[in-house]
Amino acid sequence: MTHYNKSTVLSALDELGSLEAQNRLWLSDGSSGEISSFEEAICQIFDAGVTHELETRQVPAPSYLLFIKLDHLISKVPENMPPKDLISLSIMTEIRDLAVKLKNSITK
Repeated sequence: MTHYNKSTVLSALDELGSLEAQNRLWLSDGSSGEISSFEEAICQIFDAGVTHELETRQVPAPSYLLFIKLDHLISKVPENMPPKDLISLSIMTEIRDLAVKLKNSITK
């Protein structure tokens, strides 16, 4: 049984899995009322209780492995990079694909 905030995690995975959402939110000047960042999306995933559940092995195996892989890919992303450059990194394609797979594994 998982105790992480599922709706927060799913919303952040939607953002992390969508090039369109990233362009809209991460490049926003805030005038639309919507703004986000790579860091914020990651925090919404792992700070919503997922980190604790991974550490205590309370996440089911398929999702567990995908969360671990996502964390590994995230660690390869350079810090303090302008959002436009970050979005276009080749590793972001892998992260987007993995975020979609992870979301699907959680909603099954």
